[in-house]
Amino acid sequence: MPSGPRDGLRAAVSPEIMATETTEEAAPPAHATIDIRGTATPLDPSSPNPHSGRNPNPKPGANPPLLNLPPEIRHQIWAEILSGNTIHLEVERGSLRGTKCIARDPSKCHDAPFTRGCQASRDLERSQKTKPAAGGKLNLLPLLLTCKLIYTEAITLIYTTNTFTLLNLSTLHSLPLLLPSHLHSIRTLLLITGISPGTNHSILPPRRHPGSVLELDDDYVAEWAVVWRMLASMQGLRALDVEFVPVNHAGFFSRRESSEMVLEKVGGGEGGRASIHLPRRRGLWWRSTVARSALAALEGVYGGGGVEGPVGDVAGWAEEGGEM
Repeated sequence: MPSGPRDGLRAAVSPEIMATETTEEAAPPAHATIDIRGTATPLDPSSPNPHSGRNPNPKPGANPPLLNLPPEIRHQIWAEILSGNTIHLEVERGSLRGTKCIARDPSKCHDAPFTRGCQASRDLERSQKTKPAAGGKLNLLPLLLTCKLIYTEAITLIYTTNTFTLLNLSTLHSLPLLLPSHLHSIRTLLLITGISPGTNHSILPPRRHPGSVLELDDDYVAEWAVVWRMLASMQGLRALDVEFVPVNHAGFFSRRESSEMVLEKVGGGEGGRASIHLPRRRGLWWRSTVARSALAALEGVYGGGGVEGPVGDVAGWAEEGGEM
């Protein structure tokens, strides 16, 4: 007997219908191109998928049983298969790649700014000395390559029902180019980026001003301005978390307690939420350029340290800010 809604749904679908799930025996060929963009060509261009040219409104019996189900039932099936994941995005050889995160807390998955893929998966591999850890590979996309009808019905779910994690600004810069059709479909985004408390870190070159206030290099400030304009322009974004993590001189994240600043709206979206996680150490650079440039492009109301006000006024609050 089915033990819950998910089991009940799967039990209602015959094994032949569920054959669209990726299994080890039915894995795509090694030369297949499967990426997060959802624009991949058929697995074997010389042998096009027999369903790819089918009428989107097929006659009963003309297609596999799965495609003869009512659209609302098919949509529930796609949602069960494709939704509720945390996906690490990174650019590899000019393509946007996705890795499914297996960490219990995806925000703590990475422990270094140069880690690629799912660090939790790699940690499991090292501890067990096994092949790639289960769950580390993104097995969601082959379903979309089955036929045009499934692609049309399910592609948006990839972006609207999963959380995307970015570890560096360069990946975010690449999204408009590599993900033009679905950039505004992304609903939930986590950006983890390093901020150095030192004065000699090559990634974040400081500049000392009168009054012992550390400011960031002009190029870095300009880069952040572009990043936050891009975030503010993502029309579908409803949940944004940005975590500024202290980085030591060796280039590793130093995870410490942080304070959260909550923005009630993201860009022009209704009902949006954005959280900026700032290191508690008063001397870090968030007190100057980072906080101001990060928040300037976002609309809404911030709250932190018992203080609330328009995001446009956050610069004054950051300068006056108490211990964080």
